Amino acid sequence: TTLGKTLVADLAPLAAACQADIVPGSTAAPTRLSELKFEGMTVLGPDRVALVNDNDFDIAADGGGPAVPPARRSCLWILRLPAPLP
Repeated sequence: TTLGKTLVADLAPLAAACQADIVPGSTAAPTRLSELKFEGMTVLGPDRVALVNDNDFDIAADGGGPAVPPARRSCLWILRLPAPLP
């Protein structure tokens, strides 16, 4: 049986702020939310969730090792939802 989905919070408006946390100096939102590489989410309470991203070990674009200076950070966000989860 396929489970149904219910949208409880739209994270798209937070994309630019998350991008600025992950990539220091960034001022634009990513073109796709998948670029933020959210890796995990947990429910902390009826109106709070935690999100964490993956920085892929901050490997340089050429694959040669860690980027210098660091290009991407791992971040943890605690978000308060506009309404309690159902």
